[in-house]
Amino acid sequence: MPSRLVPVLLTMAVAGCDDPGEPAAKLVMTPALPVPAATATATTSATAESRPRPMPKTTADCFDVADDWLPRRDSQETGLDGEAIDALIAGAEAAQSDALIVIANDHVVVDRRFGQPLGPIESLSLTKSVVALAILALVADGDIASLDTPLSHYFPEFQAPAKAAVTLRHVLQHSSGLQHDHDDADGLNAQRDRLAFVRQLPVTTPPGTHYSYNNEATQLLSGVVSRAAGKPLDAYVAERLFEPLGIEAGWARDAAGTVQIYYGLRITARALATLGLLLLHEGKHRGDELLPAPLVRALWQPSPTSISTGLLFWRRSNLVLVDDATTLAPQAPGLTALAGRIFRSETELFEVLTRELPPAQQVGLAAAHRRTSLVRELDDGAVGFFAVGGLGQRLLIHPPANLVAVRQHRRRPGDDRRQRLVSYRDFHDQVEALHPALARA
Repeated sequence: MPSRLVPVLLTMAVAGCDDPGEPAAKLVMTPALPVPAATATATTSATAESRPRPMPKTTADCFDVADDWLPRRDSQETGLDGEAIDALIAGAEAAQSDALIVIANDHVVVDRRFGQPLGPIESLSLTKSVVALAILALVADGDIASLDTPLSHYFPEFQAPAKAAVTLRHVLQHSSGLQHDHDDADGLNAQRDRLAFVRQLPVTTPPGTHYSYNNEATQLLSGVVSRAAGKPLDAYVAERLFEPLGIEAGWARDAAGTVQIYYGLRITARALATLGLLLLHEGKHRGDELLPAPLVRALWQPSPTSISTGLLFWRRSNLVLVDDATTLAPQAPGLTALAGRIFRSETELFEVLTRELPPAQQVGLAAAHRRTSLVRELDDGAVGFFAVGGLGQRLLIHPPANLVAVRQHRRRPGDDRRQRLVSYRDFHDQVEALHPALARA
């Protein structure tokens, strides 16, 4: 999936959606106001034209697991497009998904397992986003002074002049500058004590100046949480967040016994959806505040080094090329033809550039974008934010549509050969097709 240009790597009884267990909404009749005879026909015609058309109904089976969780609703009742639901379910099944959940207006619209076993699934890099919530909780409780706390507060190795400027925020925004493997995590995986290994790594780029996806830096957060909370990360997250939410999950540890956080969280689709609802409601769960709303909103604020990056979460927004894009990248006159096109992320932008510009015009575009962004965000801001892991693990939160979506895939033999299929690259676009509020501007 990643091109050489991409600077942001995002690297039950069977029932239909018309669930018979849900009572029909009560219809309340109100007397109509009298309409003067001369204008009755025109008014009736205008009213008919202005009345929004009902959303198409779904024909797919939206549920294949027991109704023992949240209340269910038909897609039409929640304002979702039934035909888009059908396409989403078909796409998820074709991509060999093990779980698909869609929640709109706090009601489950889709809850599918496609004949696969229930239970927790390795979330891979999506683990990082859950750890970000632990950092927010520690800040909220005063155990961490702020997101701008230097790492030297926790690790003496970071008191060295070259590393003293690195803060928690830099780690959360993938801009710490810590040396790391750009291709995979094989070097990190080979270490017995991964936290000790990353503590010794040098800083090779000034902190806060460049985005670069960094497994090594995020592993530092395991040590930060254990020191700030006075207990291992898994125990802290269970006590502070998972138990109040009714979530059970498992965490991997390295050979030294340190909780691993650049991947390793095993969690169910419903548990991920519960976390999504917590974030959709800005930190509240059933009326109780688990996280302060301002800190939750900070998750999806754009970082200074990447407009599509938040705090170990990613952003979906309406982006367009800046007016002087061809001035910033004079080697690429083909950018002119892309003026006005909407991109939902920097990843999507560079995928389009790779596909539509001649190779000679692609040279140096990533460097130009790092110096001065080639895109700007339209005034309507973000349409959603999400967590992502390898093999297409996804948690999507779309506040404008009051919607949460989850997709999981359990690793199978041969997945490396089917990477494009099982990663389900169309998932974002298919979810955003569900509701008019998520349409591209």
